[in-house]
Amino acid sequence: MDEKNTGMSGWGLIIFLILLFMFMGGGFGNFFGNRGNCCGVTPCEVEKQEIIDSARTQYLIEQTARQTQEMTNAGINALGNKVDYYQIQGLRDKVNEVTNENLQLKNRIYNDNKFNQLERQNEGMFTALDQKISQIACNIPQRPPYWGAGFINCGTPIPPGYAYNTNCNSCTNC
Repeated sequence: MDEKNTGMSGWGLIIFLILLFMFMGGGFGNFFGNRGNCCGVTPCEVEKQEIIDSARTQYLIEQTARQTQEMTNAGINALGNKVDYYQIQGLRDKVNEVTNENLQLKNRIYNDNKFNQLERQNEGMFTALDQKISQIACNIPQRPPYWGAGFINCGTPIPPGYAYNTNCNSCTNC
């Protein structure tokens, strides 16, 4: 065998490549899925990231629940305020009605007192006038001063004789 070796043989090339892969990439792991080496993600980091993601999800769920509760409470408060407003308006209307009725009753009492006082004054005035009219009625003649002389068929004079009686029996103050 007289061959001249001008380069590397096949086994030499294979050994060279194996050494090259080991020093450059940390072994065969770079080509077969990066398991357990420094360039890939370790199972601890994956678990750590899962914990972080689940904590973030839990926080967002709690925050959303809190916002939902706050919105519900705000809606309930708004509804309660609206109900309270309508109840207050109803009570104001009742107070206004009672106030108006109270004013009407006060006016009626005032007017009743005023008119009762006038009625008592009028009664007193009418009683005094009645007495004066009675006195005047007793003092004025009840018959005309002169009667026409006349007779009816039976001979009774007109006016009759008792009409000339000047005695006032019907009055007490005569």
